Amino acid sequence: MVLCACQLSKHPQDLEKAAEALQKARFSSKEQFEKRFDHKLSKEKHKVGDLVLVRNMAIEMSHDWKHKPRYLGPYIISEVTKGGNYKLCELDGSPLQNMYAAFQVVPYIT
Repeated sequence: MVLCACQLSKHPQDLEKAAEALQKARFSSKEQFEKRFDHKLSKEKHKVGDLVLVRNMAIEMSHDWKHKPRYLGPYIISEVTKGGNYKLCELDGSPLQNMYAAFQVVPYIT
């Protein structure tokens, strides 16, 4: 009975230690994730009017992907959505049907 009372008296301290350990683990996991996937996390934001290329993901599962273009375009960014996706249009101004995620879009260097 006395042991239970001692354990209950330490309960708030244990909760604080557990919360600190959990927060530390979450931040270290976040840092590890960012370090591991740094090359895939898009840091640059494209603006409306920028010229970009779009990654051709349709060829990735085909057997003859080496002979097909990896990037399509150039296209003009017509709109940036709130979620970070891009609506693109052709150079003549006709809009493309799909929206593209940030990892699919790379800047076009003339």
